[in-house]
Amino acid sequence: MREISLALSRKQYFVSISVLGAIGAISLAAGLYNAWSYFMDFQQSAACLFISGDNPYLAHLEGRHRENWTPPNYLHPLYILQSPLCLFDDATARLVWGAINTILAIWICYTLAKMAKHREYFLPVTLFLFASLPFRIGIGNDQNQILILTLFILSMQASASWLRGLFGSLSFMKYSFAGSWIGMNIYHDRHSVVWSVFFVALLMLGGALWISSGDFSVDFLGPFMVAAHGVAAGHGDLLTIIDYLYAGQPPYRTVIGGLLLILNIIVVAWITRNSTDALFILSVAGVGSLMFVTHLIYDGVFLLPALVFLLVKGGAVSLLGLAAIVYTWQIVKVLDVLNISETSIEWTVLHFFVYLILMASLIISERKSNRPLLILPSIR
Repeated sequence: MREISLALSRKQYFVSISVLGAIGAISLAAGLYNAWSYFMDFQQSAACLFISGDNPYLAHLEGRHRENWTPPNYLHPLYILQSPLCLFDDATARLVWGAINTILAIWICYTLAKMAKHREYFLPVTLFLFASLPFRIGIGNDQNQILILTLFILSMQASASWLRGLFGSLSFMKYSFAGSWIGMNIYHDRHSVVWSVFFVALLMLGGALWISSGDFSVDFLGPFMVAAHGVAAGHGDLLTIIDYLYAGQPPYRTVIGGLLLILNIIVVAWITRNSTDALFILSVAGVGSLMFVTHLIYDGVFLLPALVFLLVKGGAVSLLGLAAIVYTWQIVKVLDVLNISETSIEWTVLHFFVYLILMASLIISERKSNRPLLILPSIR
């Protein structure tokens, strides 16, 4: 593989960081402002209902909505974790949640740079993330994908199988990512997978008993019942493509979704089965999840491990993968502003192939050991 590296002088580095920092700061401010100003997809109302002992899933299914309500299609642990936000009014809680996710994002970037053994990437990667469309929309929409990625990384760092399983079970609160977490662990620590199933069942059972309404099926399986009433079209995944083919009403959609989740597990497990590179495993898990089951544009922050991995690996193939990330993080927004892109099966298929190209670049790059793509000056 041809080696490609770009060495930046101190002056070039400071100019680049200044420009990227300004863009990142504006993007972050816009995301936090949107979080504070507008109600989008915040789960605080459901969390407050949950912690009071009422069943938010049943309330949604019966139409007993509170003000600023969004469908509670997450597993029980999310509402336990978000319950302290009930101490604040709605707008303040959204801003606090955005600030928490920003802090977690900084920690993630630092940890990934440390895993890559290139801590000098921490600052530029953080600023590039802040400037990205998925991060800005995720913060503005009060989303949870930064928290889920944090739990993925914590599970990778855990030394004990039970602890890794605990972090994994908490990440299942957004269960569309569960397939990738299981896939990246099934060969490397099967006991953690068993622990994760145990903990998620325990947390869901405890939550169901807390919000007991007399109908255990709704108390326990409420998240899936809410989700069955429909979710927004995804960005570039196979399940969304199938939805389009059947005009949004594919037969046995829940079964199809389950089968794609199993396929997600198999593909991630097979690709990572012989790897000991934690950053590569995280990268494959992130891309794999986005390819199979429904994810929206803000879930694209799960491409962050792939960004760091490809920067470290370098080479022409890595450039192709990085171009796929830039397309998802930046160019998609430009196309939207120019009214070129639209929500359709054609664009969804295009986005799926972008993810496919990115996955292929990860697999090829993992087998090579090249110079980092960017050689940054030492900053003391």
